[in-house]
Amino acid sequence: MRTFFSKYWSYALTVGVFVISGFLSYVAYTFIVSGSAEYVFEEVSTNIVACIEKNSIECGADTTDYFSEANKSTADNIFKPTQKKDEKYIKWVDFKISLEALNQAYNYDVKSWSAHKTENKPKLCWIELLAYSAAKTGNNFRGTKCKHISAFAKAINDGVVGSAKSEQGGQGEQVKKGENYPNENTAFPPTKESVVKELTKDLKFYNYYHKAFSAVLENFLGEYHCVRDNKTEYGLLVYHPIAKGYGYSSARDFGNARAFGFKRKHLGNDFFGRTGTPIIAVEGGTIHEAGWNRYGGWRIGILSHCKKRYYYYAHLRKDKPFYKDYKRGDKVNAGDIIGYLGNTGYSYKPNRNMASNPHLHYGLQLVFHPSQFDTDERQSKNEIWIDNYNLIRFLQKNRMQVKTENDKLIAQHTRKPISE
Repeated sequence: MRTFFSKYWSYALTVGVFVISGFLSYVAYTFIVSGSAEYVFEEVSTNIVACIEKNSIECGADTTDYFSEANKSTADNIFKPTQKKDEKYIKWVDFKISLEALNQAYNYDVKSWSAHKTENKPKLCWIELLAYSAAKTGNNFRGTKCKHISAFAKAINDGVVGSAKSEQGGQGEQVKKGENYPNENTAFPPTKESVVKELTKDLKFYNYYHKAFSAVLENFLGEYHCVRDNKTEYGLLVYHPIAKGYGYSSARDFGNARAFGFKRKHLGNDFFGRTGTPIIAVEGGTIHEAGWNRYGGWRIGILSHCKKRYYYYAHLRKDKPFYKDYKRGDKVNAGDIIGYLGNTGYSYKPNRNMASNPHLHYGLQLVFHPSQFDTDERQSKNEIWIDNYNLIRFLQKNRMQVKTENDKLIAQHTRKPISE
């Protein structure tokens, strides 16, 4: 027996070391992924009610327009007005709308535009439809949960109180002239606004979802002048970030662990493709930053015109990352070519490629308050970045066509927004 242990004790010791090392590695990995590292934003409960109440969200409590002309002077201080004490604003958004729900709400919105023009029917709003569904289901858009979108659209179109409850077997009451709807002071026939107000009055978090989804989707749809046939149409005014005709693959990697420089979560989605693939501005706005960053490499940041969305395009091509020599304050339009796909970054020395396949890091940050817009290289705990995976899949329906003229790529704009 003594001979046996003296012969195999080294093997047993080696196995023990491997077991202990594996356990410690698992603990360290769990620590990073859970967001417990020093600079990772604070984890919140997945229970929507607890999250909203925890963050003291009260939609409409603060009506200050932080981004009005009176509150800005230059590009550097646009997000630094005096902050009120104990003011309330949205501090957390979990954008988990499914592709099916986005398409369904979009189709109702677009189809109602022509009906509104020709038949004077109510103009539906996809943000209202999505907010209603989220408030009814606790932000659950899986499977049959999308039925609330169609029920709400029908209720608005028919002017029926309670028809959105018909899926439970109830029968809505047709609003008729002479009836009190919703009270004796309401004009007849009922307006779309009065129907929406009546159907959402008991939904505690409808206003929250409406405000949160508006921050993501507002101004995405609208009237535009079609250059090809000289007609006025209605539809998407924003674009997919990868130019039409260029192949790519996407990764659902939002929230994955990152450790270069400091421990954090991956606050974006990656799109893999060939080096040099044209990158398209999803939405028009103002260039806030364009240059080198040790983490994102060559990158460009664009603040939307409404100042509610900040778009971040990173890991652009080495040597020639940008379409133009951009500087802070420059304007870009939705659909413009802004740069080229590459794999720069993760380097303290500029213009270096990282050890990875070429890809675009695309991030979308929401801004409800100036304190949420922090350009420091380490993310602020107050920032709100959302998972773009389904939204980008949805934008696949509107990709910008590019062509070469005089050895230069040109975006072929065919939609000119009426508001411009």
